Amino acid sequence: MPKKNFITHCTTLSVRAISALALAGLMLLLGGSEALARNCRTVYGHFINQVLVPPPSCTSPVNTCVSGRAIGGLSGGFFATVTSITPSIDTAVTTVVFETVDLVLHTRDGDLQMKEAAAYNADPNGHGDLGDVVTVVGGTRKWVGATGRLRVWGNLTVAENDVNYDGEVCRP
Repeated sequence: MPKKNFITHCTTLSVRAISALALAGLMLLLGGSEALARNCRTVYGHFINQVLVPPPSCTSPVNTCVSGRAIGGLSGGFFATVTSITPSIDTAVTTVVFETVDLVLHTRDGDLQMKEAAAYNADPNGHGDLGDVVTVVGGTRKWVGATGRLRVWGNLTVAENDVNYDGEVCRP
């Protein structure tokens, strides 16, 4: 059996180990830098004191705007402009309609701009069941380039106002 040169054998193993560690470190650095660069945080809270806003302050194409306050991980006054209300093929039976909304949250650090897609139970005798996906699309000052998504759910009528949110908001 041929003898192995101990120094050559150790050097070869060391080069392989260092290469593997360097590659693993690079992968960790590149994968981890994206999460660090995005500066994401989990948020949850409530939308409260929601009231309908009449024209001329409301410029909605369907004449529906709402103002109120957000409390929790995101806080400040908000203004929601409903941009569309679309019945489904089953609205006559379910009373559920689909809505799109432009939502601006006025925080102490700037305005957070969002787009909302919602399913809403419009039954006048119901509890205003609501389920939304809200997409963060940017903002001003601290929120320039912000991204993320929120889930929104609850009940919203003129008499009932119990709406919650949770999700993630990221800043560059």
